[in-house]
Amino acid sequence: MQIENLTFYTLSSKELMNKSGIYKLSAGGHVYIGSSKNLYARLTEHKTDLYNKKHSNLFLQSVSNKYGVENIRVDIIEYCDPKDRITREK
Repeated sequence: MQIENLTFYTLSSKELMNKSGIYKLSAGGHVYIGSSKNLYARLTEHKTDLYNKKHSNLFLQSVSNKYGVENIRVDIIEYCDPKDRITREK
């Protein structure tokens, strides 16, 4: 179940700050699933690293290079308790 869909440029700290959950990044049919205790901080970190071409995930970086950071879609799949996020992500 998808809760929200955004782009890196429509992230709202007010809505995502200190919320834990599962997210999906996608572009051109490629998908990356992740989880975080603080969705806003983690997604901002992804955006910054991708924009600066220094992301540790080389596949995600190559998708960003091809489609552009501004075209990566961000979906919040679900909000969940921080202790459950790793299990829910899998």
